[in-house]
Order: sequence, then C-alpha cells, then structure tokens
Amino acid sequence: MQGKKRCRMHGGKSPGAPKGKAKGNYSTGCHTSEAVALRKHITQLSRWVADVHRQQK
Repeated sequence: MQGKKRCRMHGGKSPGAPKGKAKGNYSTGCHTSEAVALRKHITQLSRWVADVHRQQK
C-alpha cells in the first residue's frame, strides 16, 4: 500500500486517536490538553513581562 493513506485493515481513512472521554487514557485536572495549553500561554506571558521589565532598566 504505497502512497495510500488508508487503514490497511478497514479501508477507511485514519482520523487519528479519539479525543476526550472516548480516549482510553482520559485524564482530568492539570494534565488535560487545555490545562497544558493554558500553562504554556502563562509562561509565554510571564517571559514577555520579564523581558519588558529588563528593557526598562
């Protein structure tokens, strides 16, 4: 099956792993994708504020 992006067993396109509660390894709390994204955003903002503060000195 060269060049084809189809499930070799079932013939349909593979949409990837399920999201949310359909996922077998479903997690709640601080390890959800939303929580991780929020922490990354907060880290970016705090670094930006620190850079601005350093430039003002």
